[in-house]
Amino acid sequence: MEVKVFLNTPEHHEMLYKLKLNGDVYKDFARMYVIPEEMDKIKQTSLQYEIIIPDLEAHSNHLQNLRTEWLTYNDIIALMDSCATNFPNICRKEYLGESVQGREISVCIISDNVMFEENEPEVMFDGGIHGDELCSQENTARMIRYLCLNYGNDPAVTDLVNNREIWLYPQVNPDGRVMMQRYNANGVDLNRDWGYMWDAWGGSPGAYSQPETKLLRSCMYNNQFVVHTTYHGGTEYISYPWSYRASQCPDYAHIDQLAGVYASVSGYTNLDYGQGCTGMYPINGSSKDTNYGVMGSISWSMEISYQKQPPTSQIMYYWTINIPSMLAMMEYSGYGIEGLVTDAVTGDAVAAIVWVNDYMPTYTDPQVGDFHKYVLPGSYTVTISANGYESQTVNNVIVTANNATTVDFHLQPIRDNVFYGYKFSASQIPDNNTGDEGNTPASLGAPDNINYSIGVDGWCIIDMQYPVVDGPFNDFTVYEGDTSEEGYDCFVSNSIDGPFYLVGTGLGTTEFDISNSGLAEAQFIKIVDDGDGSSSAPDAGFDLDAISTEFIQGPNLVIDDYYIDDSASGNNDGVLDPGEEADLYISIRNNGTETAEDILAFLGCSDPFITINGTLGPFDDLEPDEIGTSSIVIQAVANTPDGHSVLFSLDLSCNNYTFSADYSFSIYIGSFPFEGFETGDFTSYDWQFGGNGNWTIDATNAYEGAYCAKSGNISHQQTTELSVTMDVTDGMISFYRKVSSESSYDFLEFYIDGSMQGQWSGEMNWAEVSYNVSSGIHTFTWVYDKDYTISGGQDCAWIDNIFFPAPVPTYPILYLAPMSIDFGECVVGNELIEQFEIKNVGGGTLAGEISTPDGYMVQETGTSNPVSQLSYSLIAGEVQSYELIFCPDNVQNYDDQVTVSVFPLQTEFINVYGEGIPSAAIGSQEFYTETKLISTFPNPVKNQANIAYQLKGSSQMQNIDIKIYDISGKFVTTVHGENGHAVIDCSKLGNGIYLYKIHHDGVEHIKKMVIVHE
Repeated sequence: MEVKVFLNTPEHHEMLYKLKLNGDVYKDFARMYVIPEEMDKIKQTSLQYEIIIPDLEAHSNHLQNLRTEWLTYNDIIALMDSCATNFPNICRKEYLGESVQGREISVCIISDNVMFEENEPEVMFDGGIHGDELCSQENTARMIRYLCLNYGNDPAVTDLVNNREIWLYPQVNPDGRVMMQRYNANGVDLNRDWGYMWDAWGGSPGAYSQPETKLLRSCMYNNQFVVHTTYHGGTEYISYPWSYRASQCPDYAHIDQLAGVYASVSGYTNLDYGQGCTGMYPINGSSKDTNYGVMGSISWSMEISYQKQPPTSQIMYYWTINIPSMLAMMEYSGYGIEGLVTDAVTGDAVAAIVWVNDYMPTYTDPQVGDFHKYVLPGSYTVTISANGYESQTVNNVIVTANNATTVDFHLQPIRDNVFYGYKFSASQIPDNNTGDEGNTPASLGAPDNINYSIGVDGWCIIDMQYPVVDGPFNDFTVYEGDTSEEGYDCFVSNSIDGPFYLVGTGLGTTEFDISNSGLAEAQFIKIVDDGDGSSSAPDAGFDLDAISTEFIQGPNLVIDDYYIDDSASGNNDGVLDPGEEADLYISIRNNGTETAEDILAFLGCSDPFITINGTLGPFDDLEPDEIGTSSIVIQAVANTPDGHSVLFSLDLSCNNYTFSADYSFSIYIGSFPFEGFETGDFTSYDWQFGGNGNWTIDATNAYEGAYCAKSGNISHQQTTELSVTMDVTDGMISFYRKVSSESSYDFLEFYIDGSMQGQWSGEMNWAEVSYNVSSGIHTFTWVYDKDYTISGGQDCAWIDNIFFPAPVPTYPILYLAPMSIDFGECVVGNELIEQFEIKNVGGGTLAGEISTPDGYMVQETGTSNPVSQLSYSLIAGEVQSYELIFCPDNVQNYDDQVTVSVFPLQTEFINVYGEGIPSAAIGSQEFYTETKLISTFPNPVKNQANIAYQLKGSSQMQNIDIKIYDISGKFVTTVHGENGHAVIDCSKLGNGIYLYKIHHDGVEHIKKMVIVHE
């Protein structure tokens, strides 16, 4: 039903706000759309109300029969098709997708060269986000026809079409239009479904959850609209950002002035305008806040008429009085500051962030490089930042009224391959936090100690512009913006909509490895606060300063997939069971920019329960983005514990060791710990109850088998909790859930260590969900949580078929990596150092000895006491790194094994290779017969590299220049070598792969080094 609620005092506004109903709120009243249960909530307050439409469905049917003069859904589609067909030079119809019920959603673009991107301002008008607000769709559709018919006849229209790119999107919510209702076919208010400061309003189950929202977002996110007007109906008002908070937005002055232009040139007698939160009603998840907060567009909701469906006699009136304003927005979108951003070397367009003063940033068109920002007359500072380029700033840019000041930028490419966050894509701060300034742009660009606080239990999603590929080291860094370290979970995905996969947990500034997520690459990074601290204080939640990643050049091999095939000698269930032999298939992917040639792969495993038979088959050369697969036979001994996790190491190299990396991955033996409640009670695990009622066993609603768990019987404002605490290894927890509750008010929630992972409400049948879990002790909790009034459905939730991660074993397990080390050549009397590590990936205490062969010594990393034999002792989860020192005392090969013993029986080995070579004798004219580079120490390099080389003949006593290049072949610097030795200062070089080259007596020799700054 439609209800008018009277709001006579601020207390009335606050009272209605707390009910979180769907509708529109104005200065003195609200128009709410409620179901009977929600009507009961209003009745329980002291608010005065009037029921306007008792039955919205009957009213909708009446309108569909009555409003014969309104453009229907089919009329609008036909109008768009007609204009695109009859005016193809200036009108292009772009099909975007379908609504929930399969109706077409399209947009018309109008410009003189409509098939091409040009250097011109872009402006957007959309309508019908609420399906029953008919003027919004009518005016947007009519403007398509108006521009087409008047082009070439009306000089003003002709000029606008020639110099603007005009987007007209008449039907955001076609299902709502056909059903004559506010919501889409899923019952979601699409103007509460947007991602910037989303907070589960209007029945929205998640940010950008609806197909209609996603389609309009595709236009907003991939274009650069100077002005974006969303049309509504129900009052007469221009509502601009912010809607989610009362404080003024950074662009307030020129947004307010431009709203005044819209009002003054219109045919309205007195069109009010102001900030959405204070002028109308605070809401979260609005399209205008997202258009502005994500893209920097001047974006607002324009309420056309007091009635959502005014009499048909007024259709032309409301259309006519808005024509001058729509044309004015097209015109004014070209005023302010504009320019082109190009590569100073190639002249190509650059995708960049445009910063004007302290306003919300906007973006260049990546195809053309143009930007356009509407500002008031005055003096401005413009800064352009772009990944892969030096930033540039121009001060004192003078803007005059009704003009555009052009400032072009020619950016210099930089060799540093470090890229930073590009767009702030989505966020939530539960219940908002107006105590913090909400400075979301602070999360973009390089770290500068200016941050965005994501809120307690809040989250945000950052678009990195390009996929961050999994490399041999940590792949990206999340920077904390202040000195107080705070905790968070980090997730990655290849889509703004997920699914997101846990990559790790951070505390303060933390590096992350994408391989932990199971993905080979990811473009979107989601940061989720750990829930500690006050939720309403300034700087609440993790303080995100920046996210950085290194863009990899050259070949880059990563693990793409791995799986068990036990069809030949096992039970064909895809799992390696105790006592079973199977094929382990490993797929690797070239995530780099060059072909990976001569690929070498070595698989190692030091687990006492696993035997590796043979070696991995050869991999073919892999082009960029190509995947190759090989297999090897492995066997689990008969007494391997069920759920035991086995850790493998994979050493990969290619292109004559230009690329080399060590990876690890795990498989599980046998079955996982499982709870299906088939005992008919809660005795299988140490289940704990909490809240106001105990969970029970249900014998009638099980997903599978005879029993499942059901939430306890509770009343309003109560919870019922079921939890279990376990010590587990890295893995996944999965379970089936079912819910029958009051939609959007009573929830089933799942927590890991007090951090909510998911929530479900309404009528939801059995479905499986899963979540990543890191190793350690964790508490898994299921909560059914009721609000303060009204019940819905069966008022409960069920869970079944829980698979837990494997438990941490009680026995120690050795993990040793790498399994081979090649030192190359070393001058007799000198030393080369490489590192290896030992980790106890099991339980108990892992103890043993490290023994080195002749020519090698060992010491703990960070110490300076090399020995030939060293004892170690590691508790569960502990890892220790060691330095293996190659110190030849004779001219010979030193190919042998380092022995790592585990008391009492297990022995593992590191295969080591090295060659002792003689030093040049002073005065010897032809001692060396060839010129070559010998070694680099250390490698990878942090700040300084030591290079050993030899030159043919007596040149050993002469100086030589060594050239340094990046992996793409660009010259970087020159270092000077003397007497077979050179030192490279790497502190000013960026992370990445570099090549160094000597040229002597007609011979060139090249080697690789990897720079990794901490």
